[in-house]
Amino acid sequence: MKAQMDRETRNTLLLGIRVGILGIGGGGIKALKAIIKNGDIQNVTFFAIDEDLKSNLEKVKLKAVIRNVIYLQSNLQSERKISMENFLEIEKSLIDIDVLFLIVGLGGATGSWVSSIVVEIANKQGILTICIATIPFLFEGERQEKAKTILKILRGVVDTLIPIQSDNLLEMSDSRISIIAAFETINQVILNMVTNILGILRYNGTFNINFLNIIKIIALKEFATITTGTGYGKNKCLDAAVRALENPLLVDGDLRKFSHVFLHVKGFSDPTLQEMNSLMEYIMFYFHEHTIIKIGYSVEKVRSNEVTITLLGAGSFSNFYIQR
Repeated sequence: MKAQMDRETRNTLLLGIRVGILGIGGGGIKALKAIIKNGDIQNVTFFAIDEDLKSNLEKVKLKAVIRNVIYLQSNLQSERKISMENFLEIEKSLIDIDVLFLIVGLGGATGSWVSSIVVEIANKQGILTICIATIPFLFEGERQEKAKTILKILRGVVDTLIPIQSDNLLEMSDSRISIIAAFETINQVILNMVTNILGILRYNGTFNINFLNIIKIIALKEFATITTGTGYGKNKCLDAAVRALENPLLVDGDLRKFSHVFLHVKGFSDPTLQEMNSLMEYIMFYFHEHTIIKIGYSVEKVRSNEVTITLLGAGSFSNFYIQR
């Protein structure tokens, strides 16, 4: 594990990416807790913003980990704005950040209205913003409709927006899953997304996806989605790709509608040339003939005979020639 951490540290320093992860509102902060508790994410600055930070943060010992804890001094329910003091505090907190992940649960007060304000501040400072936003379950009533409205606002300001439709969880879970377990599963999905995007941005493997290419595409203010699959045994590469593409939590629909796909293959044993050829034949057949596919590959001789594939789809064909 120590060797793994050292390699991640070297890669971060090599790329010079200063990453921040910001949880906004109750849902966003719960996901942030899960990332800090369960994720093995190095060299990242954590932030939290909410109206009621006492109940959300003081019950767990996170303040030593989180760099800035910002308590909003306004009534968001009626005013839908924050104080100038809060605005300046957020602005100051983000001054050293290059890439900012915003984790937000839409439909409530804080997450819904503050997220776009934070993005506005980040945009002025030249920070690349990636927003992972959860849309409430159907049983949450009017919160779901409110979330869809805020989603449209966010799409116009954030660099890359990754929505998570909570109801899709029903397609991959036992019908008897409890509400608490469902929310925990969503937090795990968010953790996996952040980890995998950082892996694509940072990993120094056998051959890599050009970092500038990724930044160029995810900065186009479009929707994006990310999915992961793991395969084992003789056909591990192909099986991993099929599982990734058939993932019911593909949060923005079919990956084939994206003009750019970043494919990262992480193997725990060195796959054969035939395995990689079969994988790419399947990928090329699956996607549109004009889709630009970038691939990266790395080997970690840590586990048994398995491969994990991460697919990040971004960009739209309406901007195809601009993106090229």
